[in-house]
Amino acid sequence: MAAAADGAGQWAMDETISIRPVTAADYDGWKPLWDGYSAFYGRVGATALAPAVTAATWGRFLDADQPVHALVAERGARGDGGGELVGLAIICSIPPRRRSHPTAISPISSRQRRCGARGSAAC
Repeated sequence: MAAAADGAGQWAMDETISIRPVTAADYDGWKPLWDGYSAFYGRVGATALAPAVTAATWGRFLDADQPVHALVAERGARGDGGGELVGLAIICSIPPRRRSHPTAISPISSRQRRCGARGSAAC
């Protein structure tokens, strides 16, 4: 998908958005998105997540043995980590209830985007 917002909030088809798994090198771009995600769910000020919770969550995303994963949307790159992170999704693998069903993937309604990433001034 290719899209970019101009100064008026309009989208032009000239910039690439890549969706990919998060990597350890993404932390600095991921953290503001995580903070926005947390704030959306009321975790700011007195109810803000402790830094240890954020660190543990980040570690879980990078641990292949954990059932929780993160994807990031990256603008201006070809999925190589060279662009700006503009969105995130948190995905949980849910074990099957019966052996006849494969593991289900649930997006658990957890996503966040950088303000203005879709050309919206609503943030």
